[in-house]
Amino acid sequence: MTSDFRLIDPEAGFSIIRKTRAPTNQGRHFHPAWELFYLASGSRTFFYASRTISIAAGDLLCVRPGVLHRGLNRKNEVCDLFNIYFDDSASPFFLQLLPLLTGWEAGGNPVMNVRGVDRFRIVKQFTDIAEELREKRQGYIPMAWGLLSQTLVELARYIPPGGNGNSEYAMNRTITDVVDYLCENYRNPISLGGTARLFSLTESYLSRAFHQATQFSFIEYLNSLRIREACRLLIEGNMQVSAIAEECGFVSITQFGRCFRKFTGTSPLVYRKNGGFR
Repeated sequence: MTSDFRLIDPEAGFSIIRKTRAPTNQGRHFHPAWELFYLASGSRTFFYASRTISIAAGDLLCVRPGVLHRGLNRKNEVCDLFNIYFDDSASPFFLQLLPLLTGWEAGGNPVMNVRGVDRFRIVKQFTDIAEELREKRQGYIPMAWGLLSQTLVELARYIPPGGNGNSEYAMNRTITDVVDYLCENYRNPISLGGTARLFSLTESYLSRAFHQATQFSFIEYLNSLRIREACRLLIEGNMQVSAIAEECGFVSITQFGRCFRKFTGTSPLVYRKNGGFR
């Protein structure tokens, strides 16, 4: 199995995807699953949480649940990649790997430089895992998890102490400061004009520079922070939806409902009833 594939297996508790000539995906999203992204060749640029990251072949990226991330559309940027999503947090196989994932993502640096590993061998190991999910022979679930665990532990042994990679953080300092400001103050009334004045910028410059750095509009990113917090409050407590909307900085329940559906594809009440994404 050497071509593209997308194998989603709820029984196994994880999914694996390969794209051999992947253009940049501009879709903004956050999700409840842990995600691993291994770059076999080429390059990729991400907006992750609050910064822009460029990664190269041999890098591994670990995305914690609930972190907003988005591929940026860089000209002529293609890559050969693998995505793995862990969609069953109750799986005993997953629980054994969880300390590894939390260790990788600790400190907010999602990129691990594992360029010292033979990429052809890692590609072979990932395709062997996919073959198990595709053929579903007897005992395929523990076999697939065993192969996956072996591959990830091997990669972990090549990560420098501290987990830091050689990723490039390309966002300019001013926009980084604006993003940090939004992350800290999204519950409060915030406008493009007010933020521009706060940072001694013109509205047009801030709007243009913010989109160039993140591929989000200013208000789109602000609302994404609010919706992410709303998702947490819907699952972790029993606040009324109207109170959650106000707590997260929305001026009306109508605006909240419209934005929530845009980012999650469902309504707040259905999201709560289902216990999150399903």
